[in-house]
Amino acid sequence: MLFHRDSNGPGHQPDDGGAGRLIGETEAFLAGSLAEAIEARAETVPDWVWINGLAHGTPDDIATFAADRGRRRDSGWRRARGLLAKDLLEAATVHGPLERLQHDVIVPLELRLAASPVPIGSPAHLVTRVLAALAVDKAARNG
Repeated sequence: MLFHRDSNGPGHQPDDGGAGRLIGETEAFLAGSLAEAIEARAETVPDWVWINGLAHGTPDDIATFAADRGRRRDSGWRRARGLLAKDLLEAATVHGPLERLQHDVIVPLELRLAASPVPIGSPAHLVTRVLAALAVDKAARNG
């Protein structure tokens, strides 16, 4: 599992056969906060997780990512997510609504990346993949 929901304080490991951890991971995944949850455990965030917030975050979450762009921590992945958040919000003003772009473009890409045994490799490759998916969607809507 990617991270453990720590509902009883730091280091607490519930004796529930892993159900609590699975529930916590699922909640974070669906809320778009999986990267932050993994970071909170001081674990390495898998490459694909950096678009989780774009796929499932609220418009306010995505605006926060766009404004942050790595200021809190020096992370190329965080900066990439911030740049993509800005581009996603801009695309939503023209080709939106945001929820449609999330549902039709970002979530399917997130799932493909999560299922792939090959890591993305770099923040630049993540940016390229997301921008390409948005461009395909734009072309399909205009063509």
